[in-house]
Amino acid sequence: MHSDVVNFLKVRAGVGTSAGFPYPYSTRNILDQNARAWLSASGTALQSQSVNNTLGNPNLKPELHTEYEAGVEGKILNNKVSFDLTAYRRITRNLITNSPLDASTGYTATTTNIGKIKNEGIEASVTMTPISRGDFTWNATVVFNRNKPKVVDLGGTLQEVQISGFGGTLGNYAVVGQPFNVIKGIGFRRNEQGQLIVGGDGYLLSTASPVVLGDPNPAFTTSLINSFSYKGFTLDFMISYRHGGAMYSTTAGALLGRGMVDLAMGKNGGFDRAQTIIVPGVKLDGTPNDIQITASDFYFNNYYFFGDEGRIYDGSTIRLQEASLSYQFPKAWFSS
Repeated sequence: MHSDVVNFLKVRAGVGTSAGFPYPYSTRNILDQNARAWLSASGTALQSQSVNNTLGNPNLKPELHTEYEAGVEGKILNNKVSFDLTAYRRITRNLITNSPLDASTGYTATTTNIGKIKNEGIEASVTMTPISRGDFTWNATVVFNRNKPKVVDLGGTLQEVQISGFGGTLGNYAVVGQPFNVIKGIGFRRNEQGQLIVGGDGYLLSTASPVVLGDPNPAFTTSLINSFSYKGFTLDFMISYRHGGAMYSTTAGALLGRGMVDLAMGKNGGFDRAQTIIVPGVKLDGTPNDIQITASDFYFNNYYFFGDEGRIYDGSTIRLQEASLSYQFPKAWFSS
């Protein structure tokens, strides 16, 4: 398609499928061998064999990926602006993942299939030349990506599977109807209005079982790529931005609990830890909390150590991803 405004336009659509296979020894139990486990009194190297901590799964199936995609790309304004927009849906059946096991079974992990995962999203990019005068040129590219992974089915009546963690209830889970990889752990109790519930000692009460603490998947990611050229010199740099996505940080929680950073309930604002505080929330009978406790006791003994929710933070970041400066020597210097 050609016009005074639209110089080029292309519409595309496609469907494809592929398979994914696990590590070759995931279907059987294996032995770990150490050729030099220890030395005998005479100095002879002795080897050892031990059962690997990963339980083999003989019923493991290959993954099956099916993707549907539609997009449009084109150039406008005398080829000064080009764009590419893609929408897709990717369905994965029998997703292969590592799942932790209770050590009492004799193993700590196994490889298993997860029923059905759906990824839907869009990808967009726009490339333009905002300035081109004489020896100076500025080219810019903006890239946007949004992906929403969702667990559709885990097979049978299974509703959730822990796919990674620290040996307890805290970890990443596949939960039917939830985004894939959600973080679950012990949280703070809330009433039906969403207000925090405070016990008789002035501390937040924790949930009796793991709850969803956050979605680690970002709402979207975007990047700005700039290229400035002037008389042989070229300056390139890329700034990337990630919006949202929960992260679990023991380091940040430890600094907060020990008073090394000033964060009041997740918000910036320095405060005197020598003063008493009243945790915002309600008592078990629904009346507003009015029990004073020391800031040190609350942050160290309750907020950080009494549950996992105190170590969940917003994963939004902005970064200078890369930068480079180059120079192209004139061809005349090397003509001979």
